[in-house]
Amino acid sequence: MRSTKYLVILLLLLTACSSADKAVQTEEAMATKAFVENNDYEVQLQWVRPLATSELSQLAASNLLPMDSRSGQINLRGTQNFIRKYGDSLSIYLPYFGTRQMTVNMADTNGAIEFDGVPEDYRVTYNEKRQRSVINFSMDDGTENYNVAITVWANKRAQVNVNSSFRNSIFYTGNMKALKQE
Repeated sequence: MRSTKYLVILLLLLTACSSADKAVQTEEAMATKAFVENNDYEVQLQWVRPLATSELSQLAASNLLPMDSRSGQINLRGTQNFIRKYGDSLSIYLPYFGTRQMTVNMADTNGAIEFDGVPEDYRVTYNEKRQRSVINFSMDDGTENYNVAITVWANKRAQVNVNSSFRNSIFYTGNMKALKQE
């Protein structure tokens, strides 16, 4: 009898705590949704996950990748990278690790994904079930087309997926924050 009382009390406490946690998560998700829809933001990236290829494996074997990196996951801390939204414009600089399927302009020496301007088809959707916002847009830098999807969770963690017309797909992870006005 006594153990049954304790069991019932324990179950009540566990269910009460879990429902409060879900309410907090929902509140954070709605705040992040409003932030993404209404504010200028910056995404700082910490890791990149390029498509694993034999070229990247050779690069990793030569110890030419940054510290704490391997061919499937490369550390970006300490390197320049950003996605900045201000008004309806974007400024993007993402280091690229991977394979290109097409020759490049000889003046292009760093191979990064760069864009400054107004993207095409910029839209923000919110997934109620998964409590995350997804930002989709397309951009064209004059020689190459990109489709970008940025997924943002309630804690402002972000995943960036970039598909290109001439490069292998690449995946970045990082954090979103309000853009500091200069």
